[in-house]
Amino acid sequence: MAGHTMKICQYEKYRMSRLICINELVSADYVRGGLSPSPHVHRDAWELGCCISGTAQIYYGKRSIVLKEQEAFFIPPGVNHSFMLDDDPANTVFVVSFTCADGPIRLLRSRTLQMTPQQKQLIDQTIQELMEAFSRNCPGLRMYHFEPNPDAPLGAEQMVLCHLEQLLISFLRSVTMRKGVVISENHFEQAIGNYQIDAVRRFIREHLQEDLSVDALAKEFHYSRTRLSVLFKEATGQTINAYITDQRIAKAKRLLIEGKLSMAPISRAVGYSSPQYFSRRFTQTVGCVPSEFLAQSPEGIAE
Repeated sequence: MAGHTMKICQYEKYRMSRLICINELVSADYVRGGLSPSPHVHRDAWELGCCISGTAQIYYGKRSIVLKEQEAFFIPPGVNHSFMLDDDPANTVFVVSFTCADGPIRLLRSRTLQMTPQQKQLIDQTIQELMEAFSRNCPGLRMYHFEPNPDAPLGAEQMVLCHLEQLLISFLRSVTMRKGVVISENHFEQAIGNYQIDAVRRFIREHLQEDLSVDALAKEFHYSRTRLSVLFKEATGQTINAYITDQRIAKAKRLLIEGKLSMAPISRAVGYSSPQYFSRRFTQTVGCVPSEFLAQSPEGIAE
């Protein structure tokens, strides 16, 4: 219209952030009882195991875990493991391994998670797309070399990645939820560090009798020695070694007060090589030898 000027809207492009980005598939199994995947280790791939029905036994490093129906378990890279199913055809598992950036997914390492109906649906959709995206030479789904299916529906491979990435984000939301509220993305980096350090502290408390050097912990949690030390100090205000010593001495106090064990088994239970070394570390930390500690009343002892 005459006398009017047209306003031109200025649009700005926005690059969408991606929390999880799967780079490659390594293997995929959907098997029933009696057809367990062989023991194996992935150097740089994560593995997700989902018990669809029945139960499955996971041998994970030196541990053994029973995975119940509708439970999932995340295995980090570098860990030797296997899934075992007995001959009951009611036992069914879906196992998929993939590579992705380690950052956010660290939060899921070595965790057993109860699957929601929505997560189970995403798994079903992933299995369906895998079966259509790739050629199969045996019943079920047993893929170690991926051969694209020339008759696959349009975008089948991308749909596999979409379903898997959505599933992983759903699991991350479930473990970061507090009192029904999912943590915001702005606070996720800080939160993941705190959750990881909580896991480190829990691991220390549960393995006081073992080698708990900083190097061993860094290997266990897939961090560099320096990065783990910095994160731990930021989250707790203590060094890792100081926390280990505090926890060992606290447990030793409890065992001494219970009076059921002598010095030698107590020193072994809290990770010291000899009663003499234990007594020296105890004295340095508490300010008195174990026998003097016992002579005091428990009510007057600060834990």
